[in-house]
Amino acid sequence: MNALSFKDYYPVVSALGVYFDALLDSKDVCVRPGDPAGFKRFVKTTIVGYSPIVKTCAREEPTHSVRDTAIDAICQLLRTPAKDIGSGPKYGESRCENVFADGYTAKKDGSKNTVPGDSSLLNRHINSSTVELNKKRWKTLLDRVGNTALKRLLTETSIFIPLKNKNYHQVSGVPFVSLKRPPPGQLDVPQIQNIIGS
Repeated sequence: MNALSFKDYYPVVSALGVYFDALLDSKDVCVRPGDPAGFKRFVKTTIVGYSPIVKTCAREEPTHSVRDTAIDAICQLLRTPAKDIGSGPKYGESRCENVFADGYTAKKDGSKNTVPGDSSLLNRHINSSTVELNKKRWKTLLDRVGNTALKRLLTETSIFIPLKNKNYHQVSGVPFVSLKRPPPGQLDVPQIQNIIGS
């Protein structure tokens, strides 16, 4: 799977930084002079698939941590009815199968293994997507875009981080392997913005 194949499944495919420029109606919001090369590469090469942004949001100073923002996002995903999947992928399975919420369920009374700090979630197994958010780059990203924008990224898009072996780690969205390619002509003309190799 290469970056260009994503355009067959998502109406808009862009680099992470370009997504936030559109969402926050701003320019170069993620990267600043002096940022480490690894963070710049993360913002430039992470791929985001999404529907066109209809409603922008304002950049805000973070009021809580990446972890708390992630918990809020997971709770929202678990509460979202399958028929109301917001501006996520148009084709594929329901939002309840979002890889970001994989392994989490709403807690029922008497359940064990609750998520520390949030008694409303039950964690059944480790989720590599939430483990990914423990990396420093996500704290830096949160500081640049704020809680609302980060939560929208996690709940309304499919995120793909490139790996050294030229594959991708999917962090959010309907599992790519379960998406069905839409019939020709059904997908709006895709937009590909600032992706390496395009």
